[in-house]
Amino acid sequence: MIFLLLLAACAPTVTPTPEVAAPAGLTFAWIDAEQLFVQVGSAAPRFITVPGILDLKLAPDGQSLAFIHEPNPDTALWVWETTSETPRQLVATADLETGAPLQIETLAWLDNTTLGFNTYRPSQMAPVPQNDLWHVNVRTGTVE
Repeated sequence: MIFLLLLAACAPTVTPTPEVAAPAGLTFAWIDAEQLFVQVGSAAPRFITVPGILDLKLAPDGQSLAFIHEPNPDTALWVWETTSETPRQLVATADLETGAPLQIETLAWLDNTTLGFNTYRPSQMAPVPQNDLWHVNVRTGTVE
């Protein structure tokens, strides 16, 4: 009986959880069923593209999002800026043709305005890496 009284006297009190808003410039991006979604700050998540997203990378400053989109049979490198409503294509594999078809394999931000990516050649046996490194300026679209 004493034990029950002690429990009643020591009942926990509920502390309200404070509302926490995401910082205005914080960007979240994710792929769900090969579709790209983003959320900037405390705004509602937005659907950005149709299916076919293979990879995505957020710029170091959080203001741009680069992604590989595969509208069969080619891949393309796209960028979406947090201040824009729609993404824009930077590079299509057809722009890089050096013989047999190429596909974009991986990408990485080199700084806030330059993306690096490499390619492979599709094959029936296995993809053939090209051991290349391309650079594209996201502001001008210039590919080197």
